[in-house]
Amino acid sequence: RLERHEEAVDAYRKAADICCDKGNYLRGAKLYEEQCHDAETALVTLRRGWPGTSQSQDCLRAEFRLLAKEGRHGETEQRVRELTGPTLESRHILPLSEVLSETAGNYPDEILRDTVADATRVIVSRKLITSRNTTATTEDRRLLKTIEQLAPEDRLLHRDCERFLQERESKQPVQTYRLRQTTTPPEVCDRWQLPSEGIQWQTAKASNRHFYALGFRETPGFPENSLVLLRGNWNGHDTFPEMVEWKSPVVLHLSKPSVLLAPSPNDSQDIWVCLTNGPPLPERVFSGNKPQSAHTPPWATRSTLALAQTANGVSWAISGQEMLLLSVFSADHVPIVTRALTGDVPQEILAQGRTPTIHARSEGLVLGLGNRLIFLDANHRDMEISLANPIIGLSGSAPHSRVRVAASFQDGGMVIWKDTQRKRHFGHGLVAPQTAFTVTGKLVAVDQSRIEVYNTSRNDLVFESSMPSLGQPVSVMSVERNGFAVLYENGELIHYRIAE
Repeated sequence: RLERHEEAVDAYRKAADICCDKGNYLRGAKLYEEQCHDAETALVTLRRGWPGTSQSQDCLRAEFRLLAKEGRHGETEQRVRELTGPTLESRHILPLSEVLSETAGNYPDEILRDTVADATRVIVSRKLITSRNTTATTEDRRLLKTIEQLAPEDRLLHRDCERFLQERESKQPVQTYRLRQTTTPPEVCDRWQLPSEGIQWQTAKASNRHFYALGFRETPGFPENSLVLLRGNWNGHDTFPEMVEWKSPVVLHLSKPSVLLAPSPNDSQDIWVCLTNGPPLPERVFSGNKPQSAHTPPWATRSTLALAQTANGVSWAISGQEMLLLSVFSADHVPIVTRALTGDVPQEILAQGRTPTIHARSEGLVLGLGNRLIFLDANHRDMEISLANPIIGLSGSAPHSRVRVAASFQDGGMVIWKDTQRKRHFGHGLVAPQTAFTVTGKLVAVDQSRIEVYNTSRNDLVFESSMPSLGQPVSVMSVERNGFAVLYENGELIHYRIAE
């Protein structure tokens, strides 16, 4: 305001010099450009930040933005050639490729965008070829991501990148669990005998207070099936389990379609019950000490293939006929998100209406499609991991804990840590195991022969104990802090506790 412009510029220049002396090249360059109006010195400063500093990627991004702003496209092309030339060190390829991929998408000169994109492909290919005999790493995934970002609309490119990773994964030696020196099998602490005559239990779920079992009742001499839902209380036998039923013609001639059961984890919402490719189920009410309604949610359709509720009242649904849709609804049935899911979908899911496997958390949904493990959220921050085998079941760690997922295969399964993408095999010899995580992070895997317990803390999988199973499991549920329950096909529900 005193119009002492030269003195002000000198002061800003001294401040910029101080920033550079402290290694803050980004701040120094900004002062040179915006306050001193000296783009040339700003560019020189930004180049001092690449490579070898904590600001290296940000400095390189800022350099390309400034060159574009100044219209110095020839210098941009020359700079790209310098960066990607024979002196480029292997350890700098990943950060450089990420910046170049972004620049190829937003640089104002179209011809130069193509040049930058080609340079990105060249250095990424160079890096991947040198490591072709090793297994896929997180760095490989990030490198391939930069290639995909060059053509986000190209689904074939995404598929090819996934195939490349799968080929690398096939070279990875099987990493399994460690053995703990002292093991104590779980103890039985309670049991219930659910009605079994004429009823084939299909699935079971748990809430904080109740257990729910859903099955078909067959009546001799009648071709129709009725659907029964049972609710029991975990707190002993003071209240005998209650049961509601949907009789024909609601379940008329459906030949046992897939059934979906989604109670509220904290019993704050109605219980969702749905028949895939079937009519909506009208309301049925459990009276008891805590009245609850069970019915098909109002937004569900015949093409709904998977359902889940979370403790915050949000419902997640997967539906589709020609393609799969992810839908998210609030507790009062207001749609929050609806979007299509991309990538290959196993034909048996769309053609035959088979239910995909899901695990819901407040922050997102985990979906198993074929051998694809997909982490979804409402903000499109998706992540996908390719596994070696088709996924037939999913379970996940407790809310507000580190995200771990157990994917069941026809033989055994695999635990995946989302944040590190670390993978460990479990349950060798278990046939299509049913799984659940306890609140304390123990993984329980059950088939018709045995029950196995693993510890999943500290980024590793440790086998702790094993005991005989009582038959073919229908479902495994987490109960209280360190317990679990197994519903067997014969209607026996056993509550086990793991010693701490």
